[in-house]
Amino acid sequence: MKKFQRYEDVDPSQMFYVSWGDLVALLLVFFIYLFSISEINVTKFAEATESFRTQNKFEFENKNFSDDLNKRLQAEQDQLKHLHERLNFLIEQEKLEDQVSAGLYTDRLEIDFKGALLFNPGEASLKASVSPILKEFTDILVDIQKESTFVVEGHSDDIPISTERYPSNWELSTARAAAVLKTLATYNLDESKFSVVGYGSHKPLVPNTSESNRAKNRRVKFILKANLQTQKYISKMRETQMKRWRENAKKSK
Repeated sequence: MKKFQRYEDVDPSQMFYVSWGDLVALLLVFFIYLFSISEINVTKFAEATESFRTQNKFEFENKNFSDDLNKRLQAEQDQLKHLHERLNFLIEQEKLEDQVSAGLYTDRLEIDFKGALLFNPGEASLKASVSPILKEFTDILVDIQKESTFVVEGHSDDIPISTERYPSNWELSTARAAAVLKTLATYNLDESKFSVVGYGSHKPLVPNTSESNRAKNRRVKFILKANLQTQKYISKMRETQMKRWRENAKKSK
C-alpha cells in the first residue's frame, strides 16, 4: 500500500503543480460566482417580493382581525354582564331568590325558573300568577333580541308520567318549554329567534335522590346567546381570507 509523503519529502520541483492547481480551482470558483450574480431573473424576484409583501399583509390583517374580534367579544361580555346585573336586581326586588336564578357565562346568559313557580304538578299550562313575572323579565331582554338567539329548555324529575296528554316526561318537559315561549312571544319577543327543546329527566341539576332535589330538577331554563353579529363577522372574515389565500395560491403556481 502506497504511503502519503510528507511535504518535506516531496520533490521541490513538484510543489509548483500543487500551487498552480489551487490557483486554477480558486479562479474557477470565482468566475462561477460572478456568472451566478451577473443576471437576475426579474420575474422570479418580483414573485418572491410579492409573496413576502402579501404574507406581511396577511399577518397585519390577521392582527387587525384578532384585535377587532377581541373588542367585539369584550363588548358582548359587557352587555351580558349588564343584563345579568339587571336580572339579579329584579330577582331580589321580586323576592324570587328561591325560585329563579341567573347565571353569567362567557358566551351566554342562563335563567332557571323552578317548575313549581310556573306550573302545577303534571301540567304544562302556566299559572296565571306567573305572567306578570315573565313580562318583567322580557322587558329586560327585548332590547337585545336583534343580536341574540334564545333557547327554552324544559326539564323534569325522574318520576315517570303516563297520561293521555303526556305519555312521558319528554312530552311534558317539551310542552312546558313551549308554553313559556308562547307567553314570551306575546310580550314582543321575536319567535323566529327561539328554539324549544325538552330533555325530560336526562339533564338533572342534582341527583334525583330526594324530593327537594327533584323539585330543583323540575325547571325551565332560558338561554340567551348574544353573539349573532360576531358570528357573522367571523364567517365573513374567514370567507375573505380563504378567497385571498386561494388567489395567492393560484398566482404562485
